[in-house]
Amino acid sequence: MVPNHMEVNFMKQLTKIFKTFNFDKEAQEQNEMILDMVYELAMNEIIEKEQDWDEEGAHFDPATKNVSYPSGMMDLYEKCQQNDLFSIIVPEKYDGFGLSYTLWNAVIELMARASLAFSMFFPSQGLNIEIIDKFGTPEAKEKYLPLLASGDAIGAMAFSEPNAGSDISAVTTKAEKEGDSYYLTGNKIWLSHGGAAGTYITFAVTDKTAGPKGLSAFLVDPKITKENMEVVGIEEKMGLHGSITSSMALDRAEVPKENLLGKENDGFRLILGSLASSRIGIAAQSVGISETALQESINYSMQREQFGRPIGKHQAISFMLADMATKVHQARLLYLSTAHMKHMGENTQIESSMAKYWATELAQKVTYDAVQVHGGYGYSRSYRVERLFRDARVLTIYEGTSEMQKTIISRGALARAQK
Repeated sequence: MVPNHMEVNFMKQLTKIFKTFNFDKEAQEQNEMILDMVYELAMNEIIEKEQDWDEEGAHFDPATKNVSYPSGMMDLYEKCQQNDLFSIIVPEKYDGFGLSYTLWNAVIELMARASLAFSMFFPSQGLNIEIIDKFGTPEAKEKYLPLLASGDAIGAMAFSEPNAGSDISAVTTKAEKEGDSYYLTGNKIWLSHGGAAGTYITFAVTDKTAGPKGLSAFLVDPKITKENMEVVGIEEKMGLHGSITSSMALDRAEVPKENLLGKENDGFRLILGSLASSRIGIAAQSVGISETALQESINYSMQREQFGRPIGKHQAISFMLADMATKVHQARLLYLSTAHMKHMGENTQIESSMAKYWATELAQKVTYDAVQVHGGYGYSRSYRVERLFRDARVLTIYEGTSEMQKTIISRGALARAQK
């Protein structure tokens, strides 16, 4: 893909936003170098495979219980490894760069611009890194953070269960302590990368009499659990066909005591506090897919003529594009400012929910309007906007629905008013 004027201006705008965060000169130069490199990889290579991945989808072999990504996806994942992209927020002492969450989330946006399915590697990787760094034992940090930094381990989150989605406190997976290990038994669903990951962060009940206060968080290593953790199947989804989404069964899956995260029975508070980070990443994904829908709409509106002139010259379409461009810019500023607040050590629980809520709802509207701008062609699988529309639908659902985000935001606003 040869950058056109819009793409050049897009990167200039992103760089300009970064300058407002007052990084020192060395950090700013490093940010720009990494963003340019990611942009080139995303928009010259990853985007070219997006349609193929959507058509082929992820694979599951019922006989072996093995899962695999569509052809060529892991080749580009390896390019991300070669460019040390997974090490951005890993502390230097664990083979990372120790750079900012602001940069990390901008990388997620650029990846989602090319392929939302491919970008799914990044939010869960980031959350695994953060939780292990904050709450892992010294042994767990030494063992797993370098693996996540190099990308040799893909990070996954195993929260949802058949009867526990938004209500995480309803999980029924149990953990029994025997000797120096815990043994987990239960079923997990909606696992991104389930069956392909090298680390899983999960919940289990350690005190069934204590409700949410009886939940503990664990780092599950599939190399240790071996045959006691298996894929039951993968979801045939509306969108994100190239990303693995699995159901998994744990049957006395062993977790060494050093892989307990935080204190026993403190998992509910630990995980809820960490979800704010991943919500910024989902907001970044949403801005990425919205930006692509906007650019596709602008390009089409300049080429498609009706009534003797390009449709972009008609007020109905031009006003639609104006709304799309303005709101995408708003959402970008919101997620980047929230990411920078986190980088500066601020509590972003409410702001992360705001970013997630605003950006994901925006993605529904922008991709819908992109299909509308394309008219009948927007309904055709030959045009990218059809795929964007399908992929974007999940954004208001995973990592907490829009309704859950509004609950968090309203409670936070009321609490702040009472202080």
